[in-house]
Amino acid sequence: HTNILPLFCRRNLVVPFQETIAYSPNGSALHTLMGPIGEWMKMDVRGLPNASALQDFLLGTNAFAGVEFDIRLNASSVLPQRLNYRLRFPGEQRAQFTVGHSWQTDRRWGSRPDGGARFAEDSDGGPSPGYFREGFLTLQHYIFKAFLEQVKTIPDPVPDVYLQRFPYPPFREDSFPSSLTTFLPISVMLAFIYPCISIVKNILFEKEKQIKEAMKIMGLQNWVLWSSWFVKCFVFTQISIVLVVLFLKVPWYSTPDVSVLTYSHWSVIWFIFFVYGIAIITFSFMLSTLFSKANSGGAVAAIIWFLAFAPYIIMVQDYRNLTVSQKLGSSLLLNSAIGFAMRLVGVYEGTTQGVQWSTLFHDSDVDDINIGQMLLMLLGDAAIYMLIALYIEQVFPGDFGLAQPWYFFVTKRFWCGERVSSDGE
Repeated sequence: HTNILPLFCRRNLVVPFQETIAYSPNGSALHTLMGPIGEWMKMDVRGLPNASALQDFLLGTNAFAGVEFDIRLNASSVLPQRLNYRLRFPGEQRAQFTVGHSWQTDRRWGSRPDGGARFAEDSDGGPSPGYFREGFLTLQHYIFKAFLEQVKTIPDPVPDVYLQRFPYPPFREDSFPSSLTTFLPISVMLAFIYPCISIVKNILFEKEKQIKEAMKIMGLQNWVLWSSWFVKCFVFTQISIVLVVLFLKVPWYSTPDVSVLTYSHWSVIWFIFFVYGIAIITFSFMLSTLFSKANSGGAVAAIIWFLAFAPYIIMVQDYRNLTVSQKLGSSLLLNSAIGFAMRLVGVYEGTTQGVQWSTLFHDSDVDDINIGQMLLMLLGDAAIYMLIALYIEQVFPGDFGLAQPWYFFVTKRFWCGERVSSDGE
């Protein structure tokens, strides 16, 4: 489909406006340039002395648009061979009533999570960002036409411009990926809440019954105890991971070879949960050092588990305005990190490519982060959680055990150990 560009329809704009095109500065050459534009668009044209006056006029009158030229053209009677200008339209668009609907000039990608063509049925590009419906392209075209009419050296008229959408490659029209990016992060977070609570309660039960201190008295070193817990919890979480991967990859539908994550490779999905499982274990270790009772510790651990997902829930509401640093910063909480990772899994699934080993560290066309970055953040989170757990255990050992000073990790005794001295005769 094609649209004749100069045909600007005022009915596209549902928000009232003053039919005036303002420009600055008000030089003789620009006055000659802007005169025909007002006639072609059937609007009044008003010149202003400078950009500041132009801005004040646009804010006070709700004019259709403003055109800001170089201030040096104020004293010029002839247009330059290269004309530079800025189009000043309202920040919120007029083609629809949606409050806060902007031009989205800060976005690197479209609004569709599956990577498909936006507003595929609209030949003019649709209402968002709406450069044709808002009259932006029409005004730009008429400025171009008026400029050529003055600088051209041949008698032929300036041709009209026809607008056609840029061809888009074939894509899968499916609303499921949009819902997948929403429910997949939440589902994964809920699926692993039980392993976290179970680990915390088991460790606290051992502490509550003084089993841990008894083993230390018998000579068991602290690192051996934590290592044994890690191996036990690792096997425990792997059972949950295998069940989740089976749920996501086994075809449950009547259509053959169709699953929740049809296009993603099962080994990549397992690896994502494998890294997530390590972070879950160390996160649970950290929580276990904050309490001394199993029941109260398990209850509070569930609350903290949900709170670790809260930054993702809040930030995803305004996802398109998030920076990379904000996403990575919130990923210091393991559930926020897996939330961003699962959202990317849903995006890749919508593009019919799925998550593959080759795309782990590959920036997608619809986001500025990748799954590999989230996995590295999860590994970093795991290391931080483990260090915090070991530190708190030494400084606040609970009702049993000898507390170390808060600066114990910078003492010579911590790094070199105690040297046993014997009295000689």
